[in-house]
Amino acid sequence: MRKIWLCGVMTIWLCAANAATLPHQSLVYRGSFLGLDVLDLRAGLDLRADGYAMGIDFHTLGATDFLMHSQAKMQVDGDWQSGRPTPRRFSTAGVVRGRPNHVEISYPDGQPHVDRLEPALDSEHQSIPAALQRDTMDGMSALIDLLHTLINSGRCDGEVTTFDGRRLSHIVASSGGQEDVPHDNGLFYQGPALRCDITNTLLAGFPSDSKPDDTAHQPRHSSVWFAPLQPGEVPVAVLIRAELHLVGHLDLKLVGMGP
Repeated sequence: MRKIWLCGVMTIWLCAANAATLPHQSLVYRGSFLGLDVLDLRAGLDLRADGYAMGIDFHTLGATDFLMHSQAKMQVDGDWQSGRPTPRRFSTAGVVRGRPNHVEISYPDGQPHVDRLEPALDSEHQSIPAALQRDTMDGMSALIDLLHTLINSGRCDGEVTTFDGRRLSHIVASSGGQEDVPHDNGLFYQGPALRCDITNTLLAGFPSDSKPDDTAHQPRHSSVWFAPLQPGEVPVAVLIRAELHLVGHLDLKLVGMGP
């Protein structure tokens, strides 16, 4: 589930809603893999003139939960600078595959500073030089940056570099055009949506023994379908389809709204 979650989900656009259109509401997603429900996810975003905040809460389900129990809460808050999000603090707290997982990154000078990393990096994983970390943002702020482009232009073209304490990734998004959401009876929304195609390439943070032809070095491709739930509202991700190398893809479907 670590690869399914961190490499498949956190590198794509999870949700988009602001306090003016969805007050005190969160978007509820159900993740499925090979036809089986594997996780529940709840996400909320607050965009303000003076900053932003985003939270994500997820946990595994069924057999996946029994085999590789994972649950986490992720949060970020930040400011706007020149129309782009600038994080102040990013954190993750939870359990991944039965092991505690905690990350805290602050940005005291606009650059990432890892305050906590559990489990710590070891000799089996490559460390990322500080020079490569410069001018990066966390994955959730990257989602907000790409969303900001979508709101202002009606398209989802853009690119960002993210750093999560362990991995450095380059994410490129491009507009795939308007189309109907692929049919699924479990979807909260069905109808026309903008498809955004996303490519995520890991730049650094590979296992020390990895080889250039390993799947970790290959780009991962995802698609996200965006649509406003009501006329005039900010678009939300109604379906996310993330490629998982060699084993298929993970679907995250918007299935409802909650407090």
